[in-house]
Amino acid sequence: MFSEIFPVFCVGCDSFNEFLCRECAQSVRMTSAQSRAGFEFFAGFAYEGVMANALSKFKDKHQFGYGRVIARHLRDVFEIDSSLPVLVPPPTKKAFRKRGFDPSYEIAKQAGLSVSTKLKRTKQTLDQQNLDFLQRQRNQDNAFQLLTPGKYILFDDVVTTGATIREMIRAVKDCGGEVAEVIALCSTSTKGAN
Repeated sequence: MFSEIFPVFCVGCDSFNEFLCRECAQSVRMTSAQSRAGFEFFAGFAYEGVMANALSKFKDKHQFGYGRVIARHLRDVFEIDSSLPVLVPPPTKKAFRKRGFDPSYEIAKQAGLSVSTKLKRTKQTLDQQNLDFLQRQRNQDNAFQLLTPGKYILFDDVVTTGATIREMIRAVKDCGGEVAEVIALCSTSTKGAN
């Protein structure tokens, strides 16, 4: 009955009562390992088309149904060792005030990942969206600190240049920890990353 009052349609194909249908999600699914300077990772989806649109509706327009569906699609893509804690990049104060929630954390939790809060932000950084490769890296330098060493999976919602993940890797290693795996919901094209 709720869908009759507030109908939703897939962002890709307009299927009724779907935020993002399985077929449209599959259309941007990534199947091979990705790489950025200094690390390799697996991304579930290309950050384009339907997934970029759905993620934007969740992050920027507070349409939380998209977050639940995106998390479900992420669960379908990855088999993740649930015994390992997962680190997500902590948001800046400005980003948290703007949104009122942490998108990476919410997606990871709703996907059933064992999200740890052991990674802390040590400095506030600029919004990365309009920064180039070098600016992004400088912006993230020494931005995080891991409080407890251990073996961790790293997760971010979108990997562009990889600056945030490289900083997370540095924080884990500086604390004496180990990175078991790096995963992302989405990856931009390598052209967009450079």
